[in-house]
Amino acid sequence: MAYCKYIPMPVFTPEGRDRFWRRVEKRGNDECWPWLGHRTGGYGTVDFFIEGKSRSMKAHRVAYFLHTEEDPREMGVCHRCDNPSCCNPSHFFLGTHDDNMADKARKGRVARASSKFTFEEVMQIRERAAAGGRVSFLAKELGVASESIRNIVNGTSYRNLPVLPRKPTPLGRIPKSQKPDHPATSTSN
Repeated sequence: MAYCKYIPMPVFTPEGRDRFWRRVEKRGNDECWPWLGHRTGGYGTVDFFIEGKSRSMKAHRVAYFLHTEEDPREMGVCHRCDNPSCCNPSHFFLGTHDDNMADKARKGRVARASSKFTFEEVMQIRERAAAGGRVSFLAKELGVASESIRNIVNGTSYRNLPVLPRKPTPLGRIPKSQKPDHPATSTSN
């Protein structure tokens, strides 16, 4: 599945290249180069006429193309610097949506307003389920719905983290040590 809707890059004349770069505040090689033109959602946008139609493109995608001479096509042009208006080609990498989300998670930039679990907790849940832990038991222990745990285990939620293969368990058998009312799972002595 494509990360970005593909719009072919236009042909740039030398004047067109100069016009584009005049809208970028070039700074030091390690610094962000902010887009000075129009922005949408923090991202610089550039309008072109392509095949007789007006098209908007993100400025950082155009900057990548002008620097590398390679059309990123359906790939995302991701920012290492996490600055959406940055047009410094040394701050870019090509990646999929999952690559971008994993980069975001590694940097701790994931919005957690609606997230119940940290990434470490999600991986612990997946590890316990992979070792044969029951979804219903984990849900009861953690005070959430079974569907929430099932979505974590099968990768429907927290898709940017690896899903672990589950150990097959016999149908209809819950080990006594995993039953919520079993003394081994009780927190009081």
